[in-house]
Amino acid sequence: MNKIKEIDKKIEENTEKKMTNLFKKVNLTALNLKQNFIENNSLIDENMKDKIEKHKDFSSYNLMNIKKFKYKNTIYGLVHVQLKYFIKKNNYDFYMKKIEETTDIAINISKKYSNDEKVFLFLDLSGITQKNFSRKFIKLIFNKLNLQYENKLELCFLYGNIKFIRLFWPFVKLFLDKETKEKIVLLN
Repeated sequence: MNKIKEIDKKIEENTEKKMTNLFKKVNLTALNLKQNFIENNSLIDENMKDKIEKHKDFSSYNLMNIKKFKYKNTIYGLVHVQLKYFIKKNNYDFYMKKIEETTDIAINISKKYSNDEKVFLFLDLSGITQKNFSRKFIKLIFNKLNLQYENKLELCFLYGNIKFIRLFWPFVKLFLDKETKEKIVLLN
């Protein structure tokens, strides 16, 4: 166990040095986040698995999930967006409705357990390619959270290929306000 902690610490130190000015610092790794999900009943909507009939339904179900997330000894709602399941479309209304529904559920979880209307966002960029990545979609998510859920986003975790994040980050940060930029955490 100590060996794992040492490795985590070295990785975290190296990543912090490279990303010092770009992201908020939180003592959390992707492994810690996954363990947190497991300990706190990860999937909320288990019954949805029975309803999935088509590949499109499978993709949209896995694109956005709601999870319980323990932060500072309190349970909050977290919206987990797995971009490898994203399918580009001409119109993103369906996705915006889904992000609104999942965010509302996540806020209700936060209210239930913490009496606070905070929401966490986990943008999972692992396994993505240019085919299923859209700056427009990410921009729409952040705009939705900034406008409709003003001051409710507590933290946004980014996880995935560091090279890919470095490529798209300059484009994404252009449309984020300073307050939102300070809430972004890069997980290694």
